[in-house]
Amino acid sequence: MNKDGSLNEYNFRVCFTDPYQGAVAAGYAADELGAKSAAILYDVASDYSQGFMEFFIETFEEKGGKIVAKEGCKTGDTDFRPQMTKIKNADPDVILLPLGSYKEVALSANQARELGIDSVLLGGDTWPSETLFEMAGPALEGSFVVNHFDYNDPAAAEVTKMYKEKYDANPEINAYMVHDAFKLLIAAIEKAGSADPQAITDALTQVEIDGVTGHISLSADDHNPVGKEAAMQQIVKSDTAEDGYEYKFIMKYSPSK
Repeated sequence: MNKDGSLNEYNFRVCFTDPYQGAVAAGYAADELGAKSAAILYDVASDYSQGFMEFFIETFEEKGGKIVAKEGCKTGDTDFRPQMTKIKNADPDVILLPLGSYKEVALSANQARELGIDSVLLGGDTWPSETLFEMAGPALEGSFVVNHFDYNDPAAAEVTKMYKEKYDANPEINAYMVHDAFKLLIAAIEKAGSADPQAITDALTQVEIDGVTGHISLSADDHNPVGKEAAMQQIVKSDTAEDGYEYKFIMKYSPSK
């Protein structure tokens, strides 16, 4: 979409949007975890965090849940005890941490546990990092994360293998997105039966694929994926990981379910 809200005819997206993660997290909390109440610690200066929060609230309340606390912070903050004390007093079933930096996630989770909060923590695709578990593994154990796909999926493993062979490095998540975007483009070219750019553009919303990151079909209204499932993962102890924790794939989930 353009800044004025109008549709950009030639822009398409294969990943789900940041706000959509909020709907996924809320739906999963209500449907699968049985949560009735939720608290939120969000970044007041982040569009990502606010969009995530707004869609979480909308979906959670639609499913009968209640938001019992909503506290703000900013990237770079190190003391979250005042906010977490208020959240503790609200006694939520789950706490959403839609923060854009793993550092704030780690610090807020550690301080929540130090205050005696045992609510389930929820987050999105900004959580994963090489040092998150090193900073807050015990505090995050049992938390749930909205991610784009399961790294242990055989299809993902094949992409990982090819990437390592070519670049001698581990792929970042965008590599898997590019794989799916290219696969969708091929499907559109075959649908169009032509190399004409406009014909291919028109066909992109008429095809669908099973990609590494999920089943993908694009909306003609906004060019975003329609009801794309997320990969729900839980942070658990690991006997093999160096930092002692790992992301365990739980299920694919869409709030439309």
